Amino acid sequence: LVFGKKHAKPHLLVLTEGHVHIVTEDGVYDAYAPACFEGKKDSKRAVYAYTDCAFITVHPTKLTTVEEIEADAIQKEDLTWVGLQLVEQL
Repeated sequence: LVFGKKHAKPHLLVLTEGHVHIVTEDGVYDAYAPACFEGKKDSKRAVYAYTDCAFITVHPTKLTTVEEIEADAIQKEDLTWVGLQLVEQL
């Protein structure tokens, strides 16, 4: 089970390998690679992997370093809680 970072901007999420359940504010998605999803601004997701899997997250940008891109694309958040309500949906 993996909890993703909160994204500050719209982006693409590409599942290139594996079988997963993706839990978002909009529901639970059963996905098999290859698959592509639109990530919304302010979105956060939990992923339960049934098999080994690989993802690619695509953020359109003109920035050139990983540090700059992460600072621009990822929101800082309070991680003192655990999103068990998302896990219960699985």
